[in-house]
Amino acid sequence: MLTQIIKLAFAFILGVSMTGCVSAKKQLYYEPAVDRQTVQFKRVAIVPNRLPLNLNDPEKWRKFNWEVAADFFRNHALDVVDYETSIEAFRNSGLPVEDTKSSRDKYAELAEQLAADVVIIPYYGTSATTKTVILFTSMKWESIVTFQFFLRDRNEFISRLDATGTDKYVNNIWILPVVGLSILNARNASSSSSDYNSDGDSGGGTAVVSLFSLAGALIDLSQTLFRTSDSHWRSAFRTAINDGLTAFLETYPSYAEGPPKKQDREIEKLFEPTETTKLPNFRATFPDLDKYSDEQILAAYRQKFSKFNEVGDDELIKLIEAKYGAKK
Repeated sequence: MLTQIIKLAFAFILGVSMTGCVSAKKQLYYEPAVDRQTVQFKRVAIVPNRLPLNLNDPEKWRKFNWEVAADFFRNHALDVVDYETSIEAFRNSGLPVEDTKSSRDKYAELAEQLAADVVIIPYYGTSATTKTVILFTSMKWESIVTFQFFLRDRNEFISRLDATGTDKYVNNIWILPVVGLSILNARNASSSSSDYNSDGDSGGGTAVVSLFSLAGALIDLSQTLFRTSDSHWRSAFRTAINDGLTAFLETYPSYAEGPPKKQDREIEKLFEPTETTKLPNFRATFPDLDKYSDEQILAAYRQKFSKFNEVGDDELIKLIEAKYGAKK
């Protein structure tokens, strides 16, 4: 009897393992002309798709999946352009409404504007199916993800990722132990009563099966009462995106190696302190002129006020600073 109970427990555990299974299948395509060992990137932008999404409440899923992908990239030491900036830049790019200019040129301009090495264009979809067999109903929620990757350095799309996340659940699993116990009781009933009682574990077996049935019923409730379809789709999306992007980074193993790209260094210069100026009061009054040197400002000042043409630089600087310092 004990052996049979163990077999029954194993069957129950196997059944429970089918009640909440999240998995993903993925396929990554890449441009064979691109040397995958030399591809490098440190900053990515995830923008909307040009086409309508086959989803209810697409903005909700766009934001949720953006956050999943952004967390993944940040956990791999990559920078991600913030959500609002990516959306606004995409809206202003012309990509959503026209197709007269090469999309690669459009995406190159967008990448330049966002200072992103890689622009990711996603497509999302969801589906749900149910299948009933006797007393059991198998439910399946699928989240579909397609990512296209545009590499700014090459001005071309280098990869496409197709991934499908699946969240499965089989209800009424608690019935399995009850059926198993009924079979065992029927088999034991055919034996002699004395032999059956001498085994001494019938009551224990009933208790174990009852415990399994209760656990199965609780799992059923947790899946049907406390989880919505959106909850299952979120789990499926998260698995599909994480598994798919893992495959993408593995395809380009040197993605984060090497020094910052030239353009990255130029962008960093924007945040570097400017050289020492002799016109601090003037610059505080006209901050838009910070891009000009002191010499250029003095030349423009003399051009506007010709009476200072014969005044030396040091004297003119004193006059300008005194004038604009008094206005503070």
